[in-house]
Amino acid sequence: MALANLKDMDDELYFKSSKISISSSNKITTPIKASLPHNPISGINEIYKQFSDDTINKMLSDEKFENSKNYEIRSDRINDKTNFFFVEYTGTSKLNDDQLESLSDIQYAYSDVVLTPILSKLIREKTGEAQRDLFLDLTNKSIEISKTLNNKPVVGIIPAIMPRQYLKKIINNYYNKGITCFAIDYCGKSVDSNLSWGTMLTRLIADYDIVEESFIYGLNVYEAHFRKKENEVLAKDFISLGCGVDVLGLNHMPPRLGPKGWNEIKNKEKTIRIFDPENYAYVRVKEADVIKRGITRDIAKKCNNKAQFIESQNLRKKLNEKDPLKPYMETKNKVSDKLVMDMKSLRNEALKNQNTLRLDHYF
Repeated sequence: MALANLKDMDDELYFKSSKISISSSNKITTPIKASLPHNPISGINEIYKQFSDDTINKMLSDEKFENSKNYEIRSDRINDKTNFFFVEYTGTSKLNDDQLESLSDIQYAYSDVVLTPILSKLIREKTGEAQRDLFLDLTNKSIEISKTLNNKPVVGIIPAIMPRQYLKKIINNYYNKGITCFAIDYCGKSVDSNLSWGTMLTRLIADYDIVEESFIYGLNVYEAHFRKKENEVLAKDFISLGCGVDVLGLNHMPPRLGPKGWNEIKNKEKTIRIFDPENYAYVRVKEADVIKRGITRDIAKKCNNKAQFIESQNLRKKLNEKDPLKPYMETKNKVSDKLVMDMKSLRNEALKNQNTLRLDHYF
């Protein structure tokens, strides 16, 4: 049975709903927003841990330290949720076999799906085919290690920093191993920052005829940037659900700012961003104003997470009821006409090899 089965797709835009079957008793329907362990509002619990060379080596040589790392991760796991545990390797040296095995084993132990390691920082150090080949080598070794343990479904990581000309080889590599579902590490970038990259990915999924059995987990998607006196801006992370993303994960990437940027932030009055589902916007409010109402920065983050989850379920309901989403998007003040056209273009790419969707085959 396929890990994902497409149920519904909007008639014009690239919003879709799929059923993800982790096991016979563990099923999720998209679109859906993932949640953090301390805020379990969603059926998907996202665990994200970074591992440096020193951390991995200490796990290999110090049993007490390894036990403490296991306890830390185990405490983030929620047994009645679907756990997606992402491991990010933060080093810039190629992992040896022992290091990769340690990383793969700990990921496998606490996740309901096998997720290949996030290697974005490592592959940034390479260029050209060496970049692609290093990624494929470590990814394939990780898959082989996990396959010796059991038969959990495998989701392949694809770093958005990988040049688009290498996407075909990456997708082909996963496809040949029976992997048709992917987690895109957007590395702190927005989905629309490189639309041609997303178009290529969508086209390849169509070329391999896996539109109906794939899903995309969007990870580390850029949220928003306020310019000067601007107090409301498009929620770029959430709108990715209309660009082919099925599961919207969390952004664990800090903003990339130089010393000048950080000084400017320190000198400005502190603000908090609040997600507005009515306009698909983040609204900037003064931290002092919301603190008066008992809302801390952490509470605001949880509120945003919950609001996005509720709106993702609203989108799912509309898809299920065949309620066209283009008129609905046009009510959102921050969703531009160009963005709507981009979503429409991506949908056309996804269906270019199909006259009709074979949804009734599954239900």
